[in-house]
Formats: sequence, C-alpha cells, structure tokens
Amino acid sequence: MNIHNIKEGSKKVFHFLTEKKVLTIAMIILLVIIIGFTSHIRMNNTNLLKDVTTGEYLTADLDAFYWLRLATILDVNGSYPAYDIMRYPLLKLPFSNELMPHLLVFLHKTLSHFSDKFTLRYIDVIYPVIFFALGMVAFFFLILKLTKSKMAALLSSFLLAIIPSYLFRTMAGVSDHEPVGMFAFYLALLSFAVSIERIEKNKSSWKGAILLGILTGFFTVFNIAAWSGIAIFTLLIIPLTVFILWITHKGKDEENGRDTLKEYLLFYIFWFVSFISLGFIFSYSIKNIIGMIMNLRGIIIPLILLFMIIDYFLIHLKNKKLKEMGKYRIIVSLILTIILLVFISLIFHQTVGLSISNIISSILRPFGGGRTGSTVAENALPYTVDIINQIGKVLFWIFFVGILIVGIDFSKGIRKKKNKILFSFLWILMICAILFHRYATSSSILNGNTFLSKFFYIGSMVLFFAAFIWMYFKDNINTKSSNIIILLYTFFMALAGISAIRLVFIFTPIVCFVASYALIKVYKFAKESKEEIIKMVLYVALVAVVILLIFASITYVKTIKAQSANIGSSANVQWQYAMAWVRDNTLPGSIFVHWWDYGYWIQYIGERPTVTDGGHGNGYWDHLTGRYLLTTPYPETALSFMKAQNVSYLLIDPTDIGKYSAYSSIGSDDGGTDRYSFIPTLLSNPSQIQETKNGTIRIYNGGYGLDGDIIYKQENGDDIFLPMQNTGLGGIILKQENNELQQPLAAYIYNGNQINLPMRYLYYNGTLYDFKNGTNSAIYIIPQLTQVQTGIQFDEMGAVIYLSPKVVDSLIAQLYLMNDPLNEYGKEGVHLAHSEPDPIETYIETYSGKKINEFFYFNGLRGPLKIWKFTPAENIIAREEFTRISGEFAGLDNLTFVK
Repeated sequence: MNIHNIKEGSKKVFHFLTEKKVLTIAMIILLVIIIGFTSHIRMNNTNLLKDVTTGEYLTADLDAFYWLRLATILDVNGSYPAYDIMRYPLLKLPFSNELMPHLLVFLHKTLSHFSDKFTLRYIDVIYPVIFFALGMVAFFFLILKLTKSKMAALLSSFLLAIIPSYLFRTMAGVSDHEPVGMFAFYLALLSFAVSIERIEKNKSSWKGAILLGILTGFFTVFNIAAWSGIAIFTLLIIPLTVFILWITHKGKDEENGRDTLKEYLLFYIFWFVSFISLGFIFSYSIKNIIGMIMNLRGIIIPLILLFMIIDYFLIHLKNKKLKEMGKYRIIVSLILTIILLVFISLIFHQTVGLSISNIISSILRPFGGGRTGSTVAENALPYTVDIINQIGKVLFWIFFVGILIVGIDFSKGIRKKKNKILFSFLWILMICAILFHRYATSSSILNGNTFLSKFFYIGSMVLFFAAFIWMYFKDNINTKSSNIIILLYTFFMALAGISAIRLVFIFTPIVCFVASYALIKVYKFAKESKEEIIKMVLYVALVAVVILLIFASITYVKTIKAQSANIGSSANVQWQYAMAWVRDNTLPGSIFVHWWDYGYWIQYIGERPTVTDGGHGNGYWDHLTGRYLLTTPYPETALSFMKAQNVSYLLIDPTDIGKYSAYSSIGSDDGGTDRYSFIPTLLSNPSQIQETKNGTIRIYNGGYGLDGDIIYKQENGDDIFLPMQNTGLGGIILKQENNELQQPLAAYIYNGNQINLPMRYLYYNGTLYDFKNGTNSAIYIIPQLTQVQTGIQFDEMGAVIYLSPKVVDSLIAQLYLMNDPLNEYGKEGVHLAHSEPDPIETYIETYSGKKINEFFYFNGLRGPLKIWKFTPAENIIAREEFTRISGEFAGLDNLTFVK
C-alpha cells in the first residue's frame, strides 16, 4: 500500500468518524458507559444495608426511614389513615403529600412482577440509583439544549457522575427525595428551555404556546411534588426568564404577522394555571402549591403574571402618551401590578409577608434560621474553603472562570460596548462577593460576619441590579433565552451553594456544567482567534487544565469507590439491637420521648410512636424537650413533661453527649444562654502520670472554654471570680493516695495564670463521691482504649467526662451518665428497662476479659443506648401547658409540677 492510499484511507476514516450520526452514536455510547459505571459504584454498599436482627434491608439516611414507613402504609392499605399516629400523637398530624412514598409503591408493584427479589425494602434501597441514572440522562439533554454542544453535555455529565459531592444523595439506600427531585428539576428546566426557545424563534403559534405552557406546568408540578426544596429554583428561573424576555422584546411581535408577546403571555398563563391545578395527578394539594407562591420567594410568580397582563393591555392601548413613554411604560405597569396584587391579597386574606428585614434576613441566612435550624449540621453556612474542599480545587477554579464567562456571554446582548464592559465587571464583582464573602473562619476578614463581608455581599448585588436597571433604560438589551436561563441558573445555584452545607449537593451540577462550559468556550475562542500568540497561549492553558482535570477525575473515581463501599445504614448495629428489644418488649402504641434526631428510627424500626422527630411537626416541643427534659436540673419538670405527653419510655443515645450544645441552646431562655453548655472529654497521657510517695497524680488535658462565669467562695469568705470570656479549662488534676481517689481540681487558665479550684463531685465505677465543697461540678472517670500494634491498650482511668455547674444536675448527667445516684427519678417511676452497649464494648469484653463500665473513650466517647420505663407517680402533675403548640422560651419555669 502506497502513501497516497494511506492518506486517502485516513481521510475517509476521519470523515466517517466526524459525521454527525457517528458522533451522536458515540456520545450516546459514552453516556451509557458513564452512567452504567457510576451506577454500579453507587450499589457497592447494599450488603451493608441490612438489619442484623432481621436480615431486612434498611436505609442509609435518617429521613429516608420516614418515607419508607409511609410507603409501607400505602403498599398495604392503598391510602393513608386520617392522621399519622406515630408522629406527635397528641397533635394528630396529617401525612406528607410528597411524591416519594407513592413512587416507591409504584416501583414495587411494577418491578415485583419480574422477581420476588424486588421487595418494597429492596426497591427503597435501589431507588436512588435508578433516579440517579434517569437524572443523568435528563441533565445531559438539558445541557445539550442550553449550549448546543454535545461535548459540553457529555463532559458535564461525566464530571457530575464521578464528583464526590454528588455521591451520597444518589447512593443506594439514601432514599430521600433528592434523586427524583433532581430528575424532575432537570426535566422541568429542559421542558421550559425547549418551549421558550420555540416561541422566541417563531417556531410556535399561540396554540403551541398554550400546549407548551401546559407541558412545562406538568413538569413543574412534578418537580414540586417530587421535592419542593429544589422546585423553589424552578419557580424563580421560569418567571424571571420570561420577564427578562418580555421587557427586552424589541418590536418583533409584528414579524411574520405574529404576536410573540401574546405567545409569551399565553405560555405563562397556562404554565401558571397548570402547575397549580395539576397537583392532583401527584396527590399534591392546590393549597400547598398556593402556599409556595405566596411567600417571599414565590410571590414573584403572580407578580410577573399580573405585570404581563397589565403591560400587554397598555401596549395595545392606543394611547399616544403611553407610546411616547417607550420603555418607561413598564414602570406604570409595575406600579399598577403592585397595587392590584395588594388589593387581591386583601380580598382573599392572603399575607405576602414582604419586609426589608425579611428580605435582608433571607439573603444573609436563607436556610436553617432559628434555634433548631441553626443547630442542624447540614443547615450550617459553609465557608468557601469548605466548598472548595468538597468540590475539589481544580474543578472549583475552572467553574469560577466559567461563571465569569457566563456573565460575559450575556453581556454580548447589550448594544453599547461600555455597558457590555460595565455589566461584565459588575457581574464578576457580584459573583466574587457571593462566593468569597464567607471565605474562611473567624480569622479571616471575609468570614461572613464582619461588616466588610456583609457590605461586600449585599452591596455588590444592589450595585449590579441597579446598574442593570439603568442599562435597561439607557441601552438596548437583546439576548437569547438560553443565555438568560444559564445566567439565572448559575446565579441562584451560587446563592444556594453558600447558603447551607446540605445545598452543596444541588450546587454541584452547576459547577460541573459551568466548568465544562468554560472549557468549551475557551477552546472555541482559541480556535477562532486570529492572533497566533493568543491561540498558542490558550491551547497550552487548555492542555494544562485538561491534564489537571484528568488527574482530578482519577482522584474522584477512587474517592467515590472508597466512600460508596463504606456507607451503611444510619441506624447502626447498636440501634438495630435496641429496636429489636423495643419491638419484642414494649406494647404497641407505647410513646417514646428522646431528642428529635431519632424519631424516624423508633417509628419505623422500633414500630413505636414518638413525641418528636426530624420532621419538626412542632418546633416548640423541641424547646420543651431540650429545657424541661434533657437539660433540666429539676426532676419534677421532666416527670411532668413526660406525664403530660403520655410517655411510656425515655430513650437517650450516646451521641446525645456530643449534641448537648445543640439541645441546651434550643432549650435555653429568651437570651439563648442560660442552659447552653457542652460535655467535653479530657484525656490523660500515661507518660505524664506523676508518681508520689503514696500514689499518683494524673493530668487530664483540657483546652476548653467555659459555659459561664465561675464564682468560688473560699473558706476565708473571699470569692474567686473567673469570667467566662477570659477563662478556659486547662485541665483536671486528680490525685490518688493509698489507692483512694482525692478531690479533683479543675485547672482554669485566666489571663495567662493557672488557678486550681476543687470540684465537688467525682463519679467512678458506679459510685458518686461528694466532697461537700468546691465548685458545683464533677468528673466521671472512664477507661481510655488505644489501638497499638499488639492490640488494644487499656487505661482504666485514662479519660474523664467533665460536667460543668450547668450540666452536673441535668437529667443527662444524673440519669444517663451516673444512673440516678440520688434516686431522684427512680422514686418517681423512672426505671432502666434496657441498656444496649456499644458493640466495641461487647467485642472487647468478650475477647480480652476486660470489664468496661458502660462508657469509655476509643476514637471518641462511646457508651450505651439506654431506655427507661416511665410509670408516672400520682403526685406528679401532668401540666397541660406541655402539650401546647407554641409558647415563650422558658415560659413554663414557674409552674408547679408536684402536688
């Protein structure tokens, strides 16, 4: 074969491979491989999702137990009872109307025809992976529609499939509403992007606009029913896109004899009507949907509808003055819209709730506000460095470049060059403010709390929108609908990403999309550049970035493989055994009380109703549980609360020790501090033990702040005052002489000086030692276990639990930790019914012969899960105030609880 034939053959092969059909088929094959490979990874943990007591599948997520319980009811009965007897029994709460339980039942009834393996519990386990795969397909076509680039769509999908921050919520067993919610979100945006582009490009008619509006409305209500949390963004992007298209429309409505504005209006009207009225298809009530559009975020939907109707009327009103006003007509339309909206709200007694303070609060703290929300870890405001760590440095900074390109692309629709530059600059400034105003912790100037960071954040947004309004009236803006959707999608997801840790999940898709968008745009710019130097620099930069991205992708794949193989049930083995005991040893209908975190576990695995749960059916009861049960120093308040709530069992989990700061904050008075505290564990280093003539001196190293001022009255009558702000707990000093424990000393560090104060109590091996003097505080001596090469090193007195004056008399300390040493609870009907030890304790005691007395330190504090039977005494008053659904913080302190 000669060289000429080789060249000709190569050309034919290249031509064949670059044909549109071949590229499309290749893209589809690659997409299927990507989805199949990453779906398989997401199934790696199924063997970890089984109850050791029954062999049945369990979910990996706490909230998912709620949806599984509801699905079980639907699967057996076909419908819900009048109210949910397992949640807040006294309140008679209705069942949730979200789609999840119905979807699980549908999948079960469909797939069970093919194999008996597809039980409801197994369907619940695999459901997230099914909708991850479906969501990836919808995401691919959404990006393809917005960018018209198969490569951008494929690269975006690949990155989204392998990035760790998108893993957990799409893992087998994490059966919450996120997988189907994201699928529905992508479908809703895809439907909207297709619809609005057809109208924009005159490929539709007024009849077509109506049909497209109904179709998009259907997918919108599907999004709402699937996951109302993500649907908020659908309900912002759609109306704002239509609004921008409407106000930037430049007289094209007469082209080809068609009224495009009329089509926009018809599309919007039928979208609005259909997404409100079609809720019944998904068992979602109209009342709930209307509630979504009458709040601070949703009010924009009817506002824009009224504006478009009024403005359309004014446009077609043959009034010379209105025509002379030009663009300023929209000011008249907006004023009339607001007046009409207020009038309608008054007629229907609907409160919109708009205020400057609400708006600012919503911007600064969009999620997790209030005491309960602020103590939930996933509602915490993330720092930029946290987001970068989750996303990955390489991808984050490519995304950052991409998000700037998004604004620059949008600016191309602005006529004047100086305004293009101004828009691009202010967009970049605003994006920098959104992403970096909470860059790092308190040591940083930009920590989200300083005046500078707040001013940078809010000021940049005010400046951007003010400038955009000015440009609108002073210039011509005409940009494609796809650019508007991309801009709004990017903007709102950037806001979401910095709003709560849990929203990094929904922030991740836009990161993957915009990063891919950036690479494609830079490549296109380099290809079209006429400057050879610029072309070469851009190509070199692209190659370098692609190489970095390849290494990042390899790391992502390794990470998700490792993570997926270790995600077991949120209800660990200790809980599984404890709930088996509950099912076998308590009567059906017995009400449990505990901190709200565990409600769904007890309701589903234990099959018993609970006073509170993670759904926060009544937030006030979280305060009551925190104040009058877990942190109360007065046993009678806990007894009265349980009696009023008709409680049969009290449950406390070992992680409640670490959560003390959360429920003591929620349980505090109006100032939020009177109960606030924490329970630290201090460790002793064996090498620091000092030998004395008759014994030893141990030092337990501290380094903790105080939960309040320390006032200690000395024997001479003088007081020692240690203010909370300038004092820390440096450690605990414990002497042992002649095998007897001496009164412990707390070493406080105040202004660089060490002040040792005696502590009144010491608890060890089931005995409470009261030294009758000292600060009203205690230590609980526990073993410390350390993993060494030869096995487990056991130090019987290696750690102490520190109980401050605020904590030492609490129910947690007295009943859970020290087993009611003063019999204050036992004499009133609270008796330990079951104690489920930590599995590691059982293992060590079985194989080493070492006896561990309940609590020990091994890579953290560990202890038993305890359940007490409550049989209320006659002298305890069941205060009906404890069953109210609202009240003031600490408002029940002065009541009488004992006859």
